[in-house]
Amino acid sequence: MIKLFIANFAGTCFLAWAWWCGYVARVVEADGAHMAYIIAAVFVAGVVSTFWQASRVGKISADAARIGSAHLYDLFAALFILGIIGNAIGFLNAFGGVNIDDLGTPEGVRKAGAQLLSGAGTAFGSTLVGLSLALWTSVNLRILATAQDKADG
Repeated sequence: MIKLFIANFAGTCFLAWAWWCGYVARVVEADGAHMAYIIAAVFVAGVVSTFWQASRVGKISADAARIGSAHLYDLFAALFILGIIGNAIGFLNAFGGVNIDDLGTPEGVRKAGAQLLSGAGTAFGSTLVGLSLALWTSVNLRILATAQDKADG
């Protein structure tokens, strides 16, 4: 359990550094579809569940522990998939609002450029958040699986 605390403390420190440098604000401001919030909520639920499962290691059988933590692998995949879905939503928003007929005027080009940039912010931001939190989750899963293997014998 101590390794899980250390890994999550390190991740939290990295997140605090990103917040302090303004990277988190950039991602949140650029995310018009609010996918970063959805992905973060799924991640927080996973961290809570990971700590819950880690607290049960050694108290229940190894098979029951593995079965009880199987959903965390689905959560890992969900973070990855939500990042990709956010990417698709962002590009859909970026290209869906561009009117080709308006590109003949400077105002139309400016409007299309703003639309493209807004959608790109959602696309890249949600992909960054989803994949980063999936990576963090994979570290938690590895620590939990190792603890379960050691408890098994």
